Amino acid sequence: QVNYNAEAAQKAEFLAQRTQENLYAFYNGTSNEIVIANTGSVVSTVVDFVLVKGAQMQLVPVDIVVQPTSSIQIPASSYLPGSFASYTKVGLLTSYGNVFWVAPGPFLPSSGGF
Repeated sequence: QVNYNAEAAQKAEFLAQRTQENLYAFYNGTSNEIVIANTGSVVSTVVDFVLVKGAQMQLVPVDIVVQPTSSIQIPASSYLPGSFASYTKVGLLTSYGNVFWVAPGPFLPSSGGF
């Protein structure tokens, strides 16, 4: 019973943190960089890039840590084989199991985005 209670508490904590994770990412075509901003309240670790091209999906392993309320810029060419535009979708898979899709460009401030 003790082990079960410990496992249940650990699972509940994980699920609570998972819901607090929120990344916003966009592709900056001028600098060929992907900008990732952590707008959530937990540390996010990106473990894979999810690359979708037509009906095919590929995972590219990475280890990118983004602290809450901070952002980072990473060169797209270091992680994406080919150009960003050659993919139907590019996503960020985190250690919490969430996928955040990379926008093709920054949102305008009037839209309430970045």
